[in-house]
Amino acid sequence: LGNFDGVHLGHQAVIASARTAGERLGAALGVIVFEPHPRRFFQPDAPPFRLQTSGQRARALAALEVEEVFEIGFDASLARSTDREFAERLLHDSIGVRHVSIGADFRFGRDRMGDAESLRKLGEEFGFSVDPVAPVGGTAKISSTLIRKAIVAGDMKQAAELLGRPWAIEGEVQRGFERGRTFGMPTANIALADYVRPRLGVYATRVDLGDGVW
Repeated sequence: LGNFDGVHLGHQAVIASARTAGERLGAALGVIVFEPHPRRFFQPDAPPFRLQTSGQRARALAALEVEEVFEIGFDASLARSTDREFAERLLHDSIGVRHVSIGADFRFGRDRMGDAESLRKLGEEFGFSVDPVAPVGGTAKISSTLIRKAIVAGDMKQAAELLGRPWAIEGEVQRGFERGRTFGMPTANIALADYVRPRLGVYATRVDLGDGVW
């Protein structure tokens, strides 16, 4: 349960915890995410910040053998829910979870009233176990925020190390000014939409054109 923007090494530790619980319980491995990202809901005018599109996230989760992705619409009603309402209506009634793995600092419910301990107590009441997973990376814990900072600074090496793979964007190639071809270096222009903005510069990339063509 979480936002899982980036599906980075910290997220992968949470998923590994859930996988272990699923094997013990004989339950399918699923991930609950929110769309739009709660930050976009609460701060509609915030600068672009996403590390992935929802499609990229779904594929990254599938690569980790996640069987179900529950993409929950984040709206005013959900934002107003108490921690109890969240646990009862969403986790218990709607999805029927038997176990939930979260990051140890996960907060939920109106005004972020719920935390790992309150979710554990609610889980006891509604019949599911809870595992708060300790941060990965020690004092400089791996987080989507830390990865965004690395990308904004142009430190793609650090971003890749924290993600466990190179940062990637996807989109349709759009017509630009066609200046690159005048000096033998044609470019492919892709709108960044809600992706976090990397430091202005020139980057070496690998490009997947589809059907195994790189």
